[in-house]
Parts: sequence; C-alpha cells; structure tokens
Amino acid sequence: MNSRSLSWHHVGLYACIVLLFVVSFRMYSALYYPLLNSDNAVTILMIHYFQWPDDLYFWLQDRMGSLIPLLGQPLHHGLGVSALATESVVHYGILLAGYLAFASFLQKPASKLILAVVWFFPPLRMIDHIQFSFGIHYSLLAISCYLFRGIDLSHPKMKDHLRWLGTILVFILAVWVSDMALITIGVFVAVHGYFMLRREDWRAQVLKGAAIWYLFAGIILGYFLITFAKSTAPQQLAYGTFSGPSQIVQTVRIFLESMVDLLCFQANEPLTSLYVWLVAALLFIGVIFRKQIHIREESKPWLIFFFLEASVMLLLILSSEWTFLNGVPRRYFTCTYVSLSMAVLILLDQTSTSGKAMNAWMNGAVLLVALIGGVSAPYNIGQIWPGTLKPRVAYSREFETLDESGIIADYWNSYIISCVNPDKMVATPHDQAIVRNADLVDEVFKRENIYVVRDMWMESLPDTLIQFSRTLVKEGKAFKLGGCDVAKYRLAGR
Repeated sequence: MNSRSLSWHHVGLYACIVLLFVVSFRMYSALYYPLLNSDNAVTILMIHYFQWPDDLYFWLQDRMGSLIPLLGQPLHHGLGVSALATESVVHYGILLAGYLAFASFLQKPASKLILAVVWFFPPLRMIDHIQFSFGIHYSLLAISCYLFRGIDLSHPKMKDHLRWLGTILVFILAVWVSDMALITIGVFVAVHGYFMLRREDWRAQVLKGAAIWYLFAGIILGYFLITFAKSTAPQQLAYGTFSGPSQIVQTVRIFLESMVDLLCFQANEPLTSLYVWLVAALLFIGVIFRKQIHIREESKPWLIFFFLEASVMLLLILSSEWTFLNGVPRRYFTCTYVSLSMAVLILLDQTSTSGKAMNAWMNGAVLLVALIGGVSAPYNIGQIWPGTLKPRVAYSREFETLDESGIIADYWNSYIISCVNPDKMVATPHDQAIVRNADLVDEVFKRENIYVVRDMWMESLPDTLIQFSRTLVKEGKAFKLGGCDVAKYRLAGR
C-alpha cells in the first residue's frame, strides 16, 4: 500500500515537471513570447538563410555560435517546418536535454521538481536563460557533466572512452556557443583535477584512465575548431576585456544599488523583490539546519564546482568592461543564477531532518519560493510592461496581409517582422542602424512592394526617403499595421 502510494506520489511529481515544461514552452518559446525582439528573430532568420560556413556565428559577430540554426536545418529545409516553429522546438529541445542532465544529479523527486521551476521559469531578469545563449551554454555544460559523471576513471572500458569523447565534444560545442564556457571548463578541470590527485589511485585515474590524454586532445581539437569557426566571422573588438579599478568600483556600486532597489521594493518588480527576500530567508534557515546536511562523498566535487563556478562568474561579470558599458544589467548574472541554484539544490537534496513532516515542509518552502520567482516574469510582463501576454509574433503576422514585400524599419522593428514568414517578407534595419545581414538589403530592394515602418526611427513618414543610396518615393497614405505606422514606397525610377 505504501509502495503504491509512493509510486503515485512520484507519478504526480513527474507529471508536474512535464506540465511546467509545456507551460514554459507556451509562455517563453519564440512562438509565444510577448517580449520577443529582433535579436531573437535573427536566430530564426538564420535557420531560413543558413549558409555553411559563413553563418557559424550570429550574424555580424564572432561570438554566439549558431547551434540552433545548424540543428534546425533538417526540420526546416527537410520537413518544411517554419523557421519560427523550428527555432522554438530546437531551442526547447536543448533546454529539456540540459534539464534532464542536471536532474540526474538529484535523487529526490521534489528536488527535480524545484529544478524544473528554476530552469523553465527563472525570475524576471534571469529570463535570458531561456531566450539567449545562457541556457544553451548551461544545457551543454549539463550534458558534459552527465557524461563525465558516468566514466570509470580507473578502469575505463569502451563505453567510458565514448563518454570521454562525448564530454570533450560537447564542451567544445559549449565554447562555440558562448566564449564564457571557457571559464566554466577551466573551473571544471581545476576542481575535478584536484579531487583526482587527492585519491590514492590518482596515477591510474590520470594516466591509465586517459584523463590527461583526453584533456590535451580536447584543448588541441577545440583550439583548431574554434579558430576555424571564428575565421569565418567578421573580427570584432574583444568584449572580454577587464575594466579599470574605477570602472569596477562603479560597476559594483550600480549592482549594489540595483539590489537595494529590489530589497526596498523600488524596482517596479514586486514579486521579484519578494523573491529576493524569501531567498535570503531560506539561506538563513539553511545555516540554522546546516548540521542536518550530510554531503555524500561523490557529491563534493560537484558541489564545490557549482559554488566556485558561480562565484568566479560573478567576479568576472563585475570586472568586465562590457558589463560596465552596458549599464550592469542584471540579466548578465544569469550564469551565477544557474550554477548557484544547482549548488543549493544539491545541498537540499542531501538534507534530512528528524521527521518526514519537516522534510516535506522544507521542500515545500523552497518550491514556493521558486514558484514566486517563476511567476514574477509573467506577472511583470502581463501587468507592468508591456502590459500584455499576447505573443509578439501575433503583431508581425499582421504584415502577412501585404503582398510579397521588402520592409525597412528601426532595428527592433525589422527582423522581428519578417521572421514569421521570411519567404514573403524580407526586412532590414535602416542604413543608420545595425544591419546584421547586408545581403538582405539587396533582397529588400528587389521586391516590387517596399514598406517603411516609422516607429522608433522617424517623427513622420516623408514623401521621399534616401536609404542605402537609393531614393524611395511614398505612395498613398500611411496606415496602422501590427501596432506600427507604415507607408508604402516605390524605388525612384522603377
């Protein structure tokens, strides 16, 4: 009877995890996300226009490897699934793989459920974990850790060598996706190398176990593959440079002021502020119950790895000139959020009190706090800004009522419009904005119908407009479409 009850209890928890995944997809995937923007749209368009090897990196960059566009080719060009839907499915497929890999480190179903909330419903400013390369980076990290954890370091068999190979290759993919993964890998090697050398059979692990050989092979292979990938992209100024002492002081000050605003409920993010207070309270309670935490020996390297990686990432972000120049946005601390969450969950998973009721209370309290953090994003989006949960692409779909067209707009109104149907609509930012793909400019001007979107660019739509050394002449009156002011233009002389 008890066994059956326990089984149904597990089934219920796993059903909740599946529900969280589905609801997250419905809320945050490209198909439905209310705050989808042109940066997101570039990934979608790269699926449609992908060219090897020119598009190995995000258009006009030598960072952010195009893993999603690459993996999306069979689905989009092979099966004819739209680029928008393909991005959503592939992106969430990678996130799901990352979740499952990290969940394998946890034994209690309740811990796996909390991880699902943390992973698929991050707090408001951590939402870029789902939207951009952060989540892909950590999903690949999770897969590498999962593969490495199953290796018999002392007496490797064929399956262990396959796991070694998989670990190395996925780590290289992570560096391609995000240069920050180099920091993660460095911490990983340092921590696990330290624990290997502490063991009496360390020679068997390092030499007979082939650890040192795979490390060297991974460094050499990774260097050549990443160098090749970067050689296909436009070279840019390094964004990983460090700030000077005065800039670091200013960065820390801005960060602390941001945290004070949250703690004082002055950030216009009420649920996020509540979440921060509750997290602090849980950490305080964790200190009180620290004697109930019994860390298993095999978990120690992972616990130290996640805590150390979170700390190193925090320090690097605070000392980065890129962070300073961009005003110290809280989303840059997503890496620390993910790693610190994993460390805390490993501790929670190995915490046991004197009674089942107390264990249930602790798990319930952590789950409640995670849920409050998870609800903070849809609450702010729906109630504060932009004040609607309507998918952003729903506005872009209104442009499909036009004939085949070329569209010129502000950067934030360009690619996001064409991503819903790039065959019918080709878009480019205007010539004073960042143009991610110059080839699309020519495609815009090849279209018979050219439309200009005024918003976030001009005060009014002029009778004549010069763009990319071409003169456009306005035809007819402006009209509203997709929440924007739009006018039709023709190319002078056509």
